[in-house]
Amino acid sequence: MEAAPAAAPQQEAADAPKAERVRVVIRCRPLSEAEVSEGRKSVLTVNSKNASVCLQKPNGPAKHFSFDAVYDESVSQEGVYEDAAYGIVESVTEGYNGACCTQRPTEPN
Repeated sequence: MEAAPAAAPQQEAADAPKAERVRVVIRCRPLSEAEVSEGRKSVLTVNSKNASVCLQKPNGPAKHFSFDAVYDESVSQEGVYEDAAYGIVESVTEGYNGACCTQRPTEPN
């Protein structure tokens, strides 16, 4: 009995499960009404095209951070969901594994 020929590398890659790396996406929220009424200003400069954020505290050096995607305060939660999470949810409904994690900073009391 002869062994079946080995699959070509291209075919093996095509048959492999779909895999993606972890992506980090952030949305910089708008200031709350309370923050605005207190005269607070944002310390973030958001560059959505370069997927980066610059944190500039009043008395400190600027710190730059890069992500897979960055949304500024003009983008709604629904917009972030459509761009960043919808595809994951669709994949899960098709039998793939997927996870979305969200984190929100705690607000002072």
